[in-house]
Amino acid sequence: MPPNQPGTASTGTWASWLPWSSPKEPKPTQEEIAVRQREAEIAMVLRLQQMVKNECWRKILAWEGMTDSSKCGGPKVIKYEKVTKYTPKARVNHLLLGHKLPFDRQDWTIDRCGKTVRYIVDFYPGEKPKDDWQLQNADTHGLSMYMDVRPAVEGPGSIWHRIKMWWNTGSGLW
Repeated sequence: MPPNQPGTASTGTWASWLPWSSPKEPKPTQEEIAVRQREAEIAMVLRLQQMVKNECWRKILAWEGMTDSSKCGGPKVIKYEKVTKYTPKARVNHLLLGHKLPFDRQDWTIDRCGKTVRYIVDFYPGEKPKDDWQLQNADTHGLSMYMDVRPAVEGPGSIWHRIKMWWNTGSGLW
């Protein structure tokens, strides 16, 4: 029984502190309580996933803002997929600088006016570096993570894109 709560197990009133809406309403079974809790957990996970997707897209749009993709109505998501391999950046930062490895990676493929462009998203646990976005607020129940979003290096155009971002913001080259 929780401390400072009325009733005792011996009188059979030990559960009277539970928040029921009405004394006439039947008390839920253990199974019903577990189902409600599971539904609440699923709803929270879905909210978190949507927050993360929205932030990934916002970061991709920041990169795309340096292109002429607005002439065709802006970039559009073709797909995003989970990738199990660590990126070269993640491996080098881990081996040489002692940074944590990402706990997840996604590749987002977008359509930029008929051209297919791939973005890499590394998800890291813990606190954010510098001014990066961090998932941490009242809705996340203490979860803390940040993401590194950048175009994949797939030719001179993507290298030039990274150089432009670095020149404009001081980040994004590596």
